[in-house]
Amino acid sequence: MVSPGVVPNPDVLAVLRGFDPDVEEVLASSGHVSLYTMAVESQQWTRKDVEGSLFLLKRRGTPRFRMMVLNKLSTENYVEDIHGGLDFELNPPYLMYTHGNAEIIGVWFYEQEDLHRVENVLMRI
Repeated sequence: MVSPGVVPNPDVLAVLRGFDPDVEEVLASSGHVSLYTMAVESQQWTRKDVEGSLFLLKRRGTPRFRMMVLNKLSTENYVEDIHGGLDFELNPPYLMYTHGNAEIIGVWFYEQEDLHRVENVLMRI
């Protein structure tokens, strides 16, 4: 099932499958995000070298769900497997999450509609 506002584009799926052949479906996406990290001890945000289009993906294999950012700033895309050990918090224009360690990752969304759509899919997962 495709989320409202997500247009299933065969070209996009082909590109995503080039990076991850197990991609089945795009559940949500955003045209532009940037990633930041915060070290809990110092309370300082640092911008990561990750910026581009974000996709929440349903996969055939394990893990079943994955977040991928097609990175415009590097040849390395950002990949985060979605699982029960991640704690998410909405703080517009950011979606923040942690693995329960001393680092918080903030995903900054250019479009607030995209932020809410991605959050809704994550809450269902």
